[in-house]
Amino acid sequence: SDSAAENTLSAKVHGVEALGSYKLVTADFEGQSVKIKIKREKEVPAETVFLTIPARHYCVYENEHLI
Repeated sequence: SDSAAENTLSAKVHGVEALGSYKLVTADFEGQSVKIKIKREKEVPAETVFLTIPARHYCVYENEHLI
């Protein structure tokens, strides 16, 4: 994804596993390990990935309460 896009996060790539029809990318976002499932045809940058998360696919919590 484009680093300038709305709702975009950057994460440091730690590894990529080829799992049949998709790849599983392991990355670090602010000290948290995240897993990203992508189509096997997609190229994965060696160092940093930019993740765009549509607003309809996430919830924001503060002190365990949905905001």
